[in-house]
Amino acid sequence: MKNISMLKACLGSIILLASLFGLTAQAYQGEVFACSYKGDADVSDVLKARDNYVSQAKKAGVTLPPSFLWSKIKGGSDADLLWFNFYENAAQYGTLTDATAASSSMIAAVNKFYAVLDCDSYLLNQEEVYNGGEEGEGPTAYIDSHACNYQKGAGPASLADLKAHIKGYLDEAGTHKSFTLYQQNSMTPTPNSPDVRFFGVHNNAADWGARQDSLVSTEGGQMLLRHWNAVLDCSTGHWSGQQVIEGPAAAE
Repeated sequence: MKNISMLKACLGSIILLASLFGLTAQAYQGEVFACSYKGDADVSDVLKARDNYVSQAKKAGVTLPPSFLWSKIKGGSDADLLWFNFYENAAQYGTLTDATAASSSMIAAVNKFYAVLDCDSYLLNQEEVYNGGEEGEGPTAYIDSHACNYQKGAGPASLADLKAHIKGYLDEAGTHKSFTLYQQNSMTPTPNSPDVRFFGVHNNAADWGARQDSLVSTEGGQMLLRHWNAVLDCSTGHWSGQQVIEGPAAAE
């Protein structure tokens, strides 16, 4: 996809809606496209390109990965939308990349996305930090994303302590059953890439609001916020996310 200038915050927005779609909690490889619309294009044009892409993949016998689309709600990025593919490992990513490059129909299908979007793309590794245990309630989710740099003197060891604090606080609170938190680390960083990225998946904006109120109004939440701010300096965005390709079943 064509290169465009994106704020580093857009790279903090990598989604896998495991709480909605039952994917396992593990480390896996992801691919993100941070995109801006061309001209008068909108999400309906992207979904038309998606339909054609899925159809061409089925005809070509190409197995597609689970894919997700975020639409920006507030702040955090110059991108209008983010498109994510997720793979069980790097070999699966390589297989799809080679299969697409070898098929003229798949190349043409990909180019239909480029006709309505300008995008940058990146690879990353992702892991689950916390899972409240309950699956999401609907086909969309409300996501808060955080693109973060370490504060002076902080680093991976400090981050490990912070993640343990996050999990301990959420386990003790017991009120965030449908909340899932992920961490991402870039495999293809740019000079402006953040040190680490996080995103939280909620059923809806009301659930996000309840979690935010709990953080700022309780002693335990305030302690966690102070710990977070001592370790990380982050920019934040809010998004609406949905699954747009089911994965292997889409090519059967």
